[in-house]
Amino acid sequence: MEGTNDERLDFGKMGYGCKHYRRRCMIRAPCCNEVYDCRHCHNEAANMLKRIYDRHELVRSDVKQVICSVCDTEQPVGRTCTNCGVNMGEYFCDICIFYDDDLDKGLFHCDDCGICRVGGRENFFHCKKCGMFRQVLRVQTSQKTAESAEIAESVNIAKDSRECRDDYKRLKDLRRSDCD
Repeated sequence: MEGTNDERLDFGKMGYGCKHYRRRCMIRAPCCNEVYDCRHCHNEAANMLKRIYDRHELVRSDVKQVICSVCDTEQPVGRTCTNCGVNMGEYFCDICIFYDDDLDKGLFHCDDCGICRVGGRENFFHCKKCGMFRQVLRVQTSQKTAESAEIAESVNIAKDSRECRDDYKRLKDLRRSDCD
């Protein structure tokens, strides 16, 4: 493939993949040695097998080989194709072995969860009190912005634990007092 490095990396972007992900590689499932567009495609096919004891699920992090969708080269997991140099996914996580060309999803790897997530890192946090992964509550206040923001960072939106519920109540009270 000829052209500039950027042209080569971007070739085929959003033009390959499956109903689950847009990306420029397929995976070889180590559990059954079959090639699929993604682990969801594998799991759907494997769970349709007639014999129940043949059914199985793919662990994404077990994948060691990928196949470039542009040039069909099988190779070890990596960001770019070793043969044609195409970027196999605009987003690539070498921990989860996850590729996706659709950056509009706001993909990021969460170390605390141990998986890749969607929605943008800046919009989520782990509650230090209950350990739950939650969406950041955006607070628009005037004088008490720093205190409100600090509480918002620690509040658990689902209010699963008593401490998180107490923080949530304090945050609501702060927001209410800002309006006075």
